[in-house]
Amino acid sequence: MATEKVAIIGTGSSAEALLTHLNAETVCDFYNSTGVGEFKGKNVQAVQELVSENYDRVILAVYDYGELLPLIRQIERVQLYWFNAKTNELTYLTDPFADNETSHSLASQRLTVVYDMRIAPPTYDFAVFLVKSLLVARQRGLHGLHVLIAPGDKGGFRENIDFFSHSEMAFRVTHLLLPLIKLVDPTAAFSLCSSRKQAREMFLQAPCRFPELHNFVKPVARHFYSEFFEFIEQNVEHKILQASEICRERIQEWKTELGVSTDKLITLTLRESSAHHDRNSELAVWRKVAEALSRHGYTVVVIRDTSKALLNLGWGDVVEFPVAALDVEMRTALYESAWLNLGVCNGPAVLCFLMPQCRYLYFGMYNASCTSNTYEHLEKVGIVKGKDQIAGAGEDQYICWDDISVENVLSAIEQKFGVKIQ
Repeated sequence: MATEKVAIIGTGSSAEALLTHLNAETVCDFYNSTGVGEFKGKNVQAVQELVSENYDRVILAVYDYGELLPLIRQIERVQLYWFNAKTNELTYLTDPFADNETSHSLASQRLTVVYDMRIAPPTYDFAVFLVKSLLVARQRGLHGLHVLIAPGDKGGFRENIDFFSHSEMAFRVTHLLLPLIKLVDPTAAFSLCSSRKQAREMFLQAPCRFPELHNFVKPVARHFYSEFFEFIEQNVEHKILQASEICRERIQEWKTELGVSTDKLITLTLRESSAHHDRNSELAVWRKVAEALSRHGYTVVVIRDTSKALLNLGWGDVVEFPVAALDVEMRTALYESAWLNLGVCNGPAVLCFLMPQCRYLYFGMYNASCTSNTYEHLEKVGIVKGKDQIAGAGEDQYICWDDISVENVLSAIEQKFGVKIQ
């Protein structure tokens, strides 16, 4: 029988204990991180110099060996063992870095998707892209997403977005886009790429991709609601967005402290943006709506535009909830828990459009000052003039084409939801 040759990494008490468990004929060489000194009459060598092919086994005789692993060359090819001096056990390390990959989705089980900001905006439209991507992943039998955000050409953003400052768009990346990823897919991996080249290389190296043939030179926009048409036609549910359990709990605690029940809670989301300001909420009208609802026993919770979140409206009994304006997960939980969600056509409305059990009534879908709110574009994405629901909407999910006045808003609530207010 040939004599076993073993490389022992470690020269302390653990190595001493290990030697008592090896055959006397075993030939041992000793290594540590410095390669300095002697052990058992032999010169100690540096771990970096270890050639594993020269040994039958490589044994770690150090209790906390994490710092030594990066020093071992081509560690993925080494038959590595660990001697636990506390239990006198010798274990073959199949997962030396304790990555626990079996408990996480491997790259081969994820769909790698690219949100390309050469064409796409840093807005709530990102939620449409993410949900579409997750539906594609499920179709392919994959277990989640790896989201790549590719920078655009103008400071990392789209060339023709001039109504937001660069700092505001950067704020949206960290406070909206990244939280949306975890909202849509809590297990998702994501990479905020520093260059288009990095995004392209990561995308092309991925085993499963969407869009499969993404054009990095002239990307195609994939953030419009029409992305769901194919699923709606196949009766595949696209309204899959839901609040996290922790945010649901916090909203419930807040409602309990406020003393309001779900069937009396109405949210009012205001649009107060500097972009396409013709689409903004007319505050005088919506204040009167809120006051009328309050008089009839409803608790109205106002969510201001994110840019105005910390400024006080002072609408009497109307409750202001700035947390929801600044935290997309809390906003989602609030919408989900409300009896009704009111507002004008704005970015956050997408959250309601993508939740299965979220009652909403939105106004002001049409506005000629914005290309994404013309009748032509709205119809392309499933919002047809005169129809009171968008494509694929569920029960108690409505839009209204009437002019925005106090009387029209209250009348629409009465007609759609069977309550008496006026």
